[in-house]
Amino acid sequence: MSIPAGTLSKPSHSRARVIVPSRPGGPLSDDLRHDLLNGLISQNAVSGVRAALSGSCQAADWQKNVENRTMALLRSGGIRSLQQLEAQIIAEVLGRTTSRGEVSGANGKEGKIDEEKEMSNGDSATNIEVPDQAIKNGTAAVRKALDAIVVVDDKDPARSGEEPVWKDWR
Repeated sequence: MSIPAGTLSKPSHSRARVIVPSRPGGPLSDDLRHDLLNGLISQNAVSGVRAALSGSCQAADWQKNVENRTMALLRSGGIRSLQQLEAQIIAEVLGRTTSRGEVSGANGKEGKIDEEKEMSNGDSATNIEVPDQAIKNGTAAVRKALDAIVVVDDKDPARSGEEPVWKDWR
């Protein structure tokens, strides 16, 4: 008898394990997401992921770059509201701005920065996207945490001897 996907089990060494199907067949169910999150929390994995991201961002002076960019936007006079500043910084961190300083998907004046004023500060080239190394380290930390809690239900006879599908996620 196969155990349903997303079922938490408690092995003898008292670490929470989450059983996932070898072939998910679509998006994760809410129950499976909940069990994965609870498993990660019970293993204190969130602090490990946070530490990996924080260390990589500090090594790249990312926070200082974000602070400098924020100050440059405020000094430029092109930002008219706190919401616009927040949207611009988040868009730049996520790499969602156009070459003209517009937030992708924004409409009207709220999505644009006064380029002439910004250029006079000479700080428009500051890249505040999340550093690649931080993304790599964060991804590695998440994979390590998932490896500690995930058990693949490989009862599918068609997949005998194959690596679990989730191992290939990158």
